[in-house]
Amino acid sequence: MLGFMDKAKDMAINAFLNGKGKDIVNSKIGRYGTVRKLMRENGAYHADVQLKGSSETLSVTLDSISINDDCSAAKLGTFHANAPWLENLLADFGDGREVPIPEGQARLLLAPFKNMV
Repeated sequence: MLGFMDKAKDMAINAFLNGKGKDIVNSKIGRYGTVRKLMRENGAYHADVQLKGSSETLSVTLDSISINDDCSAAKLGTFHANAPWLENLLADFGDGREVPIPEGQARLLLAPFKNMV
């Protein structure tokens, strides 16, 4: 069971994810589809994704993420998905990957959360 501080942390992170966080992700994957839902729960990150040309909603979970001290990169944990092909793809290209965070507004917005994720 999550304590008060963990729930407060999830609420703060979800406020970011539901707004600017979702916008940032959608700007990166817009060619392929759209994130419909993005949230953190019990320390893991969940996304519902609608791919272009598909009626199926894909569910993706990332078990952890860490942001380095200067907010220039995020290290991804392990992914899980409701579609085996997607889970395999994410295992090959996403698990443990370090993703650069571009300079500018994204880094400024993430800075308050770097110790919370």
